[in-house]
Amino acid sequence: MPALGSINRHVVEDSARTAFAAVASFLIARLLRMPEAYWATISTIIVMQCKNGHMITVDQLATLDHWAEEIDDQPELATGT
Repeated sequence: MPALGSINRHVVEDSARTAFAAVASFLIARLLRMPEAYWATISTIIVMQCKNGHMITVDQLATLDHWAEEIDDQPELATGT
């Protein structure tokens, strides 16, 4: 792992590329007057992270699914009441 003070060029390039794509997708969604344009940004970030090799694993997905089922089994958590 690189030291805290050092800068990894690959990380900076991926971050800049993702930030540019996220801003561009938000602006395009706003120009098209899409409701809740922030979803375009969220979708873009997810796609860009998958392209950068930071995909969620099947085990992590199974864990998230398990947590979602636990929340669904507890009505006070699912509804917030």
